[in-house]
Amino acid sequence: MDNLLEQLQYLSPGEVPFEARISDPVLKYYATQNKELPTNLLQNCRRRIQDLRAMISLLDEKRSSLLKDLSSYTTTPELEALKCKRETLCEEKSAHIYLLAPFRHLPAELIAHIIKSSFPRILMTSSDRNHFLKLRHICPLWRSIAFATPELWRGLKVDTIPSGNTQNFFDTLARWYNRGGQGAEVALSIDLEMGFPYGQSNIDSFLSFLNGRKWIYLAILDLSPTNLLGVVAHWQEAPCSTERLTLTCSSRSPPTLTSAKPLSAILPRMTALFLNKLRLNPFQHSSITSLHLGRDIQLSSPQTLASLLSPVCLPQLEEVILSLTGLRQESNAADSTHAILSTNPMVKTVIVRGMKANCSLRWLEFPQLQFLRIEGLDGIWGRTNIKDVEDVGRIVARLTATPQFHTLSLENSGIYAQNLASLISIGAQQVRRLHVADYDFFRWIETSGSNLALRNLQVLVCTDTWSPYSLDGIISRGIDQVVQWLRSRRLEYEGPKDHTIAFYECPWEEEEMYAVDRPYKDNKYDEAVAMARTAGATILTRPKELIYDMVNYPLHCCSYKLASSEDRYSIQEADH
Repeated sequence: MDNLLEQLQYLSPGEVPFEARISDPVLKYYATQNKELPTNLLQNCRRRIQDLRAMISLLDEKRSSLLKDLSSYTTTPELEALKCKRETLCEEKSAHIYLLAPFRHLPAELIAHIIKSSFPRILMTSSDRNHFLKLRHICPLWRSIAFATPELWRGLKVDTIPSGNTQNFFDTLARWYNRGGQGAEVALSIDLEMGFPYGQSNIDSFLSFLNGRKWIYLAILDLSPTNLLGVVAHWQEAPCSTERLTLTCSSRSPPTLTSAKPLSAILPRMTALFLNKLRLNPFQHSSITSLHLGRDIQLSSPQTLASLLSPVCLPQLEEVILSLTGLRQESNAADSTHAILSTNPMVKTVIVRGMKANCSLRWLEFPQLQFLRIEGLDGIWGRTNIKDVEDVGRIVARLTATPQFHTLSLENSGIYAQNLASLISIGAQQVRRLHVADYDFFRWIETSGSNLALRNLQVLVCTDTWSPYSLDGIISRGIDQVVQWLRSRRLEYEGPKDHTIAFYECPWEEEEMYAVDRPYKDNKYDEAVAMARTAGATILTRPKELIYDMVNYPLHCCSYKLASSEDRYSIQEADH
């Protein structure tokens, strides 16, 4: 459980202040300053360290002697006393060693940079805050610099609210953010399901904390329906300034997100919105550029979805992420004819997760689409499910046929390799950049003349080419098919004939990054890489984090996570 109060303090409860561990009053003064010790004090400090080490050594010898007779209960108190004395001496020794440490002479700006670099995410998790507490314990100088560096106090991820007085809890949060500076841009993700009692006074304490701060990201998770209505009602009187909002409800019967005032009036600066476990009707907002609808969003019909994504409702929308297991698909003319219900010329990025969300694309048109990702179709697509492959392939072919389209991302589609090859052959003729898990689909890819798949491909990014359980993804397993496709593509490629295609691989473990130089899973790997190179491809190995950045490079949404990666909140700067 988070203990924000303890993580906010200078010291942990019961901890002895650093300078109090030094008995010499002159040395104690230097323990609180960033000053170099004079020569005579340096000698005194070194002698004291030697004396302390000798005393600790004597205690260890005495303790070892006592431990030889473990059957005698009379030795237990003495052993405990020796243990306590040894710990005290060790703490004093560490304090004196600190006085001789070179890092004491680092400039304050460099120390601040070191601390800030330890926390690349704008949202500090509980483990981050514990690490932050330890850094503040290094010495008084580091502690004072940490408290004087406002950038470190501007973002929190709170998973659990401690039971008890909620006002005290939000007062603690306020003290944390106050160190970030008045008027600073701040971020918060807070889960209000556990430990947050119902009642107007509690939601008022939360809203009072939110007021007056310049939020760039605000995630309010698992609100009860009553508290959700309270938050929205409050924003009608005092609009929220956040630019990016995540809002979810904890109820099994999702409430309808309604407001007496337009959403653009209560959230005027919002550009990115993630909603889940809510019922939605179409709403209008002139500045939203990214919309993420979670898997438990309830929409009454395809027409409702089409209206919401239309330029009338969201004229600046550029990024759409859909899960939508709760989309009702009524039997009507639109469903039977797959008529286009909405066209939004501003949308450039689309991500769909699951079969229902994927099928919803049949009613949507995006003339300026550049990036399409399909995820989470595993469990539905078997080896012989050709009809579904063809249906989705036709949707993909239509959406990717725009002149601006460049990237099709299928690395987490969950589609069996043979069906994946069919989908790519049907729907990926114009793709210039393809993301897949591995090379396995090349065994079934079309390589003949006019039916050549991926004829305009320039970059292939593979997220899981090395596996400890199987070698199916290694390029050497299907190098003949890869080379055949590369040679056919070279003949049909519409760009320069000497163009080399780039294949990016992700090793399974970090130490396998240089597997090209030291392959041990497949001794034919070097030979396969050489064959690919002669056919017009360059194989490049990159670490996992860089591969994930490569496949996520266009995303600017609020709360999207790549399924095969760790939690990677895209609130981080995404200018890849």
